[in-house]
Amino acid sequence: MKENIGIEKELLDTIFNNFKVSSDCNGLASYNLNINCKEEDLLIAIANLITANKISLLASEHDENPHIIRFGFPTKREQIGFLQRNKLTKLFCLYPSVSYLSRKVKTDVIPKFPFKYMMQQGKAQFKACYFEWGVLFKYFSDPRYKFEFSDYIGKIESTDEVSKESYINLRTFGVGKDCKGNRVVVAFPKDLSEMSSACQIEWYSKLVPRQEQCFILDDYQKNFFGCCWNFPSTVYTSIVQEIANINILTKWVFSCEFFSKEFDNTKPIDFDMIYLPTYKVYMDYVSLLEKIVVSNINKKFFAKLGMSCKDSKGNDKGTLHLLKEWLQLIKPEIEEEIHLPLKDVRDLRQIPAHKIKKNKYDIGLFNNQHDLTVKVFNSLNLLRRLMQTLPKAKNIDIRYKETKNYIVP
Repeated sequence: MKENIGIEKELLDTIFNNFKVSSDCNGLASYNLNINCKEEDLLIAIANLITANKISLLASEHDENPHIIRFGFPTKREQIGFLQRNKLTKLFCLYPSVSYLSRKVKTDVIPKFPFKYMMQQGKAQFKACYFEWGVLFKYFSDPRYKFEFSDYIGKIESTDEVSKESYINLRTFGVGKDCKGNRVVVAFPKDLSEMSSACQIEWYSKLVPRQEQCFILDDYQKNFFGCCWNFPSTVYTSIVQEIANINILTKWVFSCEFFSKEFDNTKPIDFDMIYLPTYKVYMDYVSLLEKIVVSNINKKFFAKLGMSCKDSKGNDKGTLHLLKEWLQLIKPEIEEEIHLPLKDVRDLRQIPAHKIKKNKYDIGLFNNQHDLTVKVFNSLNLLRRLMQTLPKAKNIDIRYKETKNYIVP
């Protein structure tokens, strides 16, 4: 019969060696515990090593995939409690503890593969890392990379033109906020570890300080790891949905649609969070927003209401002017709430035509876009709810009953 200390040493070496040679820093599964001793002695050795903070246990009741360290470990008490309740009857995996690995896997400089090194130190593979937004800039316009970004989710792929030393292939990244409220990029060590050494070092240098004070969009994380892509509507999608709702109501009540065009819940290309905070990119977005909402208002709608579409001098009235007149007739107390946000978009859209402004980088443009977009959504949402109060509209079933102002500014 082996002494307990001998069993513990053999077990610890086996767990460490398995972790070291595995491709994904995997744990040693309970069905692979080939230690020549009694089950009772093996369970005692495991418990002793957990107590001594040399190993950690992860079971299927703690994480649906205990074969990798996705989010970390339960408490020692929970680990030992699982062992005492289930012995070897339920699947669990054993890992060298973070403190044990810190003594066994050392480096005095930034390693060549820093995110792979994080995993080799026993860090959670899907604990969010937060980066300066500028880490994405090189991929926006470089045709050697396939850059995709929509609804707070993105990915970057290298084409064949990118050298092996520079490939990235980041399968997903998201959006978060740092401790000062600035927008940051969110990615996970598991995905980051698959980039080239040069990319890993570059991204590592862009980690923001005070990582523990940053946060990730909660629904992105839940849906990503739960494999249930029921992602909440963003404010951009909600604007498209309100356009459809308003058209359903006006077509039924007035036999004419308020907007000339709908988008079938598919956002137009680039109708999304801007990826680069420059004046040009921002104004391109303003121009698109104006086309989707303001220029999309159907002048025939007001003619159908019997309103005069010309002023006293015989000049054509603009659609925003007609909208204001109509709102003043039916609900003057909310006219400004609906009309002014749309007028602001039109006024902004006309700036480039009258004034040449130097392109510049300004992180504040992220918030400018957020504020402008939310005001437009609120305007359309209020307009739709106003139309639902009309007698003929009360029993109409609209397509999108719950649109949301869901956005991380």
